[in-house]
Amino acid sequence: MKGFNANTVDRIETLVGEGTTVEGNIIGNNSILINGTVTGDVTTERTLRVGRSGIIKGNVKANSAILGGIIEGDLDVKDSTVLGSYSSLKGDLKTARLKIEEGAIFEGRCVMLDRNTEEALNEDDQKTKDELDVNPS
Repeated sequence: MKGFNANTVDRIETLVGEGTTVEGNIIGNNSILINGTVTGDVTTERTLRVGRSGIIKGNVKANSAILGGIIEGDLDVKDSTVLGSYSSLKGDLKTARLKIEEGAIFEGRCVMLDRNTEEALNEDDQKTKDELDVNPS
């Protein structure tokens, strides 16, 4: 699938290892790998990876996301999202590109963004996703 090239994924600079629990928000401008548990929001300007043992209980914002574990919260991704075969997302998803592998669990709503949709969502915080006309004219 075009745009889902493993060679374009950023080098991991921040790691929450298996068996580690973080309570609080994580904010960074580098790539993050979660193999432990995070209770709080995660924000990065680059790639977020959630390994099979990774759990995030909070909202996530990232440039791209590759899920193999669990997210219980909303996922807001500017570019591409991959829900791997062992992943579980229980929350709403906003992304420009989406790949869902067989076996992945997704319970929530999905809004597929293009440049015009993303700008419209960012301009008017008062409108809900249901109120916003995301269909091209």
